[in-house]
Amino acid sequence: MVVGVIFFSETPISSLQSWDGLINRRKITEKQAQEAMAKGEFGEEVIASRKHVAIILTQSWCHQWVSLDRSLDSLKQKREYEIDIYELEYDKVDYFSDFLRFKENTFRNDLIPYVRYYTDGKLVGETNYVSVTDFLSIFDLSS
Repeated sequence: MVVGVIFFSETPISSLQSWDGLINRRKITEKQAQEAMAKGEFGEEVIASRKHVAIILTQSWCHQWVSLDRSLDSLKQKREYEIDIYELEYDKVDYFSDFLRFKENTFRNDLIPYVRYYTDGKLVGETNYVSVTDFLSIFDLSS
């Protein structure tokens, strides 16, 4: 049995998703970002990849993102959570200006980090910087 794993991948690894206690941390691909910009929302392959999904849109220099990133790493000790976390540091991509405009105009949020929370493929919350406890509470989970 695998307990408390955080896994980074640019592509889904469905064979791992059924294991207990697995928290997948993935980078949002350019294709996924472009699809979101074209359709106004991330695709089903992202928002419904697991019961609980968080999408974090941020920039690499943001101190609150660095703090949240470290806090999310602490979840690796928690075996009871099954969450896919998708991340995009959009200041590091060639389509930075387009994505920034999309995020601020479509999602109406100009702060970072910006987090969107989905349960069963449905948007259930939006925040900016939060503690791990608050992050989990959006999904009705506790730390």
